Amino acid sequence: MIDTYKKYYPSKILLFGEYTIIDGSNALAIPFEKFVGQWNFNKHKKNNEFEPFVKYLKNIDWKENNTVFFEDKLRKDLEKGLFFDSNIPVGYGAGSSGSLSAAIFDKYFEKNNFNIKKIKTILSLLEGFFHGVSSGIDPMVSYFNKGIKLINKNKFELISNFNIEFKEYNFYLLDTKIKRETIKYVNIYNNMIKTKKFTDKILPKMILLNNKIITAFLLQDEKTTNLILNEISRLQYKYFGEMIIEPLVKLWEESLKTKDISMKLCGAGGGGFYLIMIKKGIKIKDFFEKIDLIKI
Repeated sequence: MIDTYKKYYPSKILLFGEYTIIDGSNALAIPFEKFVGQWNFNKHKKNNEFEPFVKYLKNIDWKENNTVFFEDKLRKDLEKGLFFDSNIPVGYGAGSSGSLSAAIFDKYFEKNNFNIKKIKTILSLLEGFFHGVSSGIDPMVSYFNKGIKLINKNKFELISNFNIEFKEYNFYLLDTKIKRETIKYVNIYNNMIKTKKFTDKILPKMILLNNKIITAFLLQDEKTTNLILNEISRLQYKYFGEMIIEPLVKLWEESLKTKDISMKLCGAGGGGFYLIMIKKGIKIKDFFEKIDLIKI
């Protein structure tokens, strides 16, 4: 028999801001409830995979953060068959570890009327188990189930009134079915910004476009969002070619021939998801015949 702890912790999508956020641009991450995690109990299931995570949490001095980690409660629940039931794809940059970190904090930590910054700090420490260093953004999106706008890396704000349901366009995730190695592509980008041409001419333009499209998107300005995404798509195709997997190159080239379809990276690239904005009325199967698309 399975007993369900009903709260869901959604995945996250980085809509805008990939790579440029490293160098000072804004970014926008939103929750995506098609992929979620939740606590389940199955008395026939013994989950030993949590032990390294529990040991990691035990070794942190939580008093410094004015909270308490309820280790005994978690261990007792694990003995009863607690497991984290998640359909969030791993290795996609979709926030699988962020979802689990949010769930751990929500159920097994004491809350003391924390402000948002304090919650971010604690969630960063939790997700640090998986990544070494974490910004805390992924688990925050999952914990609050709200969008987060990052401003110049250091500032952020929760966004609860965004709407991705445009009148004339739909947004899709293109699922490559390929896990990616984020660090590999971050290293490629770090080499790119060592070149004067890129840092002096290309990067400032990308940052400007990125900040403008976030503003247009949040204002529901479809025309501007589409026009800017067209331009971002062209720049990414030209300069971020190594982040575009080979099976998508021809498709990307075809999309550049029309202003009705735009493709862009959705995070690091090299696999995982890519983002597509497509005008309603276009026959998707004609254009993406053998590609798995997920409507956002």
